[in-house]
Amino acid sequence: MPGKPSRITSSLGLGKKGIIDIEKQAEMGGPTHTKGVHILTGFLTDRYAREHPLSLTARLTFEQSYGGVDGDSASSTETYALLSAISGVPIKQQYAVTGSVNQKGEVQAIGGVNEKIEGFYDLCKVKGLTGKQGVVIPESNVKNLMLREDLVEAVKEGKGVVALGSKMIDPPVVIRAQKVISLAVRMGLLADNWMSEENEGIV
Repeated sequence: MPGKPSRITSSLGLGKKGIIDIEKQAEMGGPTHTKGVHILTGFLTDRYAREHPLSLTARLTFEQSYGGVDGDSASSTETYALLSAISGVPIKQQYAVTGSVNQKGEVQAIGGVNEKIEGFYDLCKVKGLTGKQGVVIPESNVKNLMLREDLVEAVKEGKGVVALGSKMIDPPVVIRAQKVISLAVRMGLLADNWMSEENEGIV
């Protein structure tokens, strides 16, 4: 069964409440998801608050999700959303992201990676394939890829959804993504015009 893509948003303001998990506040978040939010809070504290406390109030939510949320496979996505809100740098919406994050910022393997990529591909087919959409997955999940034949053929034709392996919540993720895309172009899996200025990064 294909995965169902969800939109995650973050809002930010002055304060000392830290990161508020709206799913938990609404009693719609499971314990594993709550643990994931605490872990990404640990990452932000470890990375940015060793000398000064994090003085912020931020909120995270899955938009228009009414059936409850559990699992930590979106914690890297939630981290990107928070960093985007803090920095004011928008995230390009042609990318889907999945992956668990630990307190050191390492992106960890998740389950159902094929189903998640295929779910995003099916959504892109409905909305219109551009050949520039991609899914950022944990690097450790690349060996698990066994994608549907129609998706693989679409990628070869330059119309599919490409999987990009990420290892760290860091600027090098963007560099690694570019290297993966460039390699795919050289192997003939992507059209030469896939790489353009507007697609040269995750954010």
